[in-house]
Amino acid sequence: MIAIERTYYPKRNKQLIWLLFGILFYSQLYSQNTVEKLVIRNVESLNTKALEYSPVLLGNQLIFTSTRPTINQPMTRWRDEKEQFSDLYIADKSAYGGFINVRRLPGKASSPVHDGVATVNHQGNELFFTRNNANGKNEDNVINLKIYALQLVNDVWQNLQELPFNDDAYSNCHPYLTTDGQWLYFASNRPGGFGGMDLYVSRNINGVWQKPQNLGHEINSDQNEVFPFLSTSNMLYFASNNEQSRGGLDLFKSKKLDNALHFSPIENLGPEFNSTADDFGYFATANELEGYFSSNRPDGKGEDDLYHWQRSWVQLAPDQLDIIVFDGKTKERVANATITIFDGGIETTDNDIYPIAHLQHLNTQQSQNPYLALEQKQFQTGTKGKISMITTPYKDYTIFIEKEGFLSLKKVITVEELRNQKEWKLELERKAGIPLHINALTIPFREKIPFVRLALYNKTTRQMEQAISDETGQFTFYLDCNCQYELVSKKEQYRPYQKQFSTQYGHCDQLNAINTQLFLVKQEIVEHIASSEHLRFPNFDAYFNQSVQKVGQIIVLDGVQFAENKANLTNATKEELYKVHFLIQNNPNLSIELSAHTDSRGTAKFNHRLSQKRADAMLQFLLHLGVPKEQITAVGYGEDKLLNHCKDGVRCSESEHLQNKRVELTILKVNQLKNGQLLGQR
Repeated sequence: MIAIERTYYPKRNKQLIWLLFGILFYSQLYSQNTVEKLVIRNVESLNTKALEYSPVLLGNQLIFTSTRPTINQPMTRWRDEKEQFSDLYIADKSAYGGFINVRRLPGKASSPVHDGVATVNHQGNELFFTRNNANGKNEDNVINLKIYALQLVNDVWQNLQELPFNDDAYSNCHPYLTTDGQWLYFASNRPGGFGGMDLYVSRNINGVWQKPQNLGHEINSDQNEVFPFLSTSNMLYFASNNEQSRGGLDLFKSKKLDNALHFSPIENLGPEFNSTADDFGYFATANELEGYFSSNRPDGKGEDDLYHWQRSWVQLAPDQLDIIVFDGKTKERVANATITIFDGGIETTDNDIYPIAHLQHLNTQQSQNPYLALEQKQFQTGTKGKISMITTPYKDYTIFIEKEGFLSLKKVITVEELRNQKEWKLELERKAGIPLHINALTIPFREKIPFVRLALYNKTTRQMEQAISDETGQFTFYLDCNCQYELVSKKEQYRPYQKQFSTQYGHCDQLNAINTQLFLVKQEIVEHIASSEHLRFPNFDAYFNQSVQKVGQIIVLDGVQFAENKANLTNATKEELYKVHFLIQNNPNLSIELSAHTDSRGTAKFNHRLSQKRADAMLQFLLHLGVPKEQITAVGYGEDKLLNHCKDGVRCSESEHLQNKRVELTILKVNQLKNGQLLGQR
């Protein structure tokens, strides 16, 4: 970016202004076409045939761990005579990029046992490192590890102190101190972990290191998590041989979220950093553009080697991608097709079945929907069915093409394909069949419900087609002739809704589009009504399981409740009527009578009038929900159809009178659908 000071320019300097503007414009255009370049090199000036690992940069010096031979190293009873113990070393960075003056860290950092894996505070005067337990082997005949601290006094590391959370029974190792000096991350196999070595963190409060806390299941596995490092951008890097490893230890990263114990799901650093051998000991500078790590990959100089990595940006000239959309049948170009292009290649996933414009509403978890992590651009084809875009070299693209009346098309164009082909001619296949236009609405207010999941199951061919409705709750499927269908709609916080369709009738291919409405009721309404103490059937299942193909069949609506001598609809009554609505929607070939009945108390004229008011109130509620008026009639019978002996003048108990106070559905007719009429059509 070229910085231009806010300065007044006279008129005679207009050419200079335009020149600077042009430079700025083209520099920005050019910078948009850059690719990241990662260079990894063996630090040959430091590596030997022995082990060199866990590098830490301190100014212009590099601290690392090595088992290179040293003169006059004392022997101990724990030492394997064939191998050298590890020590901490420091080297100076030369003007030519290598390292010189390699030496052991002066002072108390070296001992007759293993020392290594250091971390230094921001001021460079306090160092934490790992050392063999000086008390020797534990009960299991194992020498565990402990973490110690040193202070720099007169350029010598002194005042050795053991950290308070160490224990002879298990190991604590691989410390990393955050830049503020308050948090120490480390590895440990202490009891209570997830298995193997786990990562822990301890906080320093008023100079006292607190009880360590496990970083949790997002980071730790039943394998080993070791060598932690936290970057300035709060990205935790570590090594693990978990199930995602390519082989041996791999480098992983995870974003630290709101505090020291909350992390995002881990990510493997990929083949650039990870080999089939051990890769560990990651370190990055403050700008995170370069750093170091350790590996025993085959191309090294010895066993574990130090590697330097550096990121840079390579500027590339812009390139152009042309896409032309054709009708697969007529071979004509398709105008007004929507083309969505994602910056990255994604192989086929379960999410591909949904319209790309609605993918963001499928779920909120990025790990379940890979498209949410990619940048996208959207285009509309013109009259020539063509779009053009500037591409970035060395990048794959995932392309979706959508057009009403056509099947959606997905195409992944790889880096290699882009190099060889700049123009892509893609054909769309026309959708065939009878359009089924769906409109999702709420009960009872008939409001539009956006982004409803839809599944259309062809019972005849046993094929499933899925989609998400648009922001107005609408979507169109295409039905084949001579098939039976079941449509299921789902939406979070709503009760699922089912509907049946059939095209097994004559002249199917001559039918026009079908318009149907899906009515969804909020789950909270269902739960609220179902909690009523008067409700005898707490769900819709009793109605879904009814067999209602027999003329004369009576279904008693046991959940209906009216106040004494009133016709107002209670919540319990509305719940029953919701069930009736679902029943009629799923059986559009039925003609039904809705009847209200009273007991014999009161005059026959009053009871007849009251029951008719109740029947009419229920009918109006059902019509408001969308029940076709030709399918249902409402009748108030009063006390004309008593179910027991409780007539006028007969003394009966309240429960006996209650048997007569009822609402019933009676199947009047099972209609034969005419040729060309679709089951479920509204």
